[in-house]
Amino acid sequence: MKRLLVLLLSLAFLTPSVIAAGEKEKTVLKVKGMHCASCVSMVRKSVKKVDGVEEASVSIETGEVTVVYDPAKKPVESVVKAINKMGYKVVDDASSAATSKGCCDTKTDE
Repeated sequence: MKRLLVLLLSLAFLTPSVIAAGEKEKTVLKVKGMHCASCVSMVRKSVKKVDGVEEASVSIETGEVTVVYDPAKKPVESVVKAINKMGYKVVDDASSAATSKGCCDTKTDE
């Protein structure tokens, strides 16, 4: 009987986290213009500030930003705007040849 009680209490504490994890969604955005660790840090911090974003990870090797978010708050558009506002470019695979200026680019268009 004691084992059953321990099992039921364990399940009671685990169930909310499993349900909450099911309510999150994940998207991966391709980002151009990131060249260094500073770029990665700035993009990650900017994305995490967006309301509804639960987690954000950035890979300079793949040029991808992975965002886990609350779908009820619909933050993906705001995430894209935040990244673009910083001078980076969110692209789809068809337009991956697009160029953008990140923190490391020193050229100016004139």
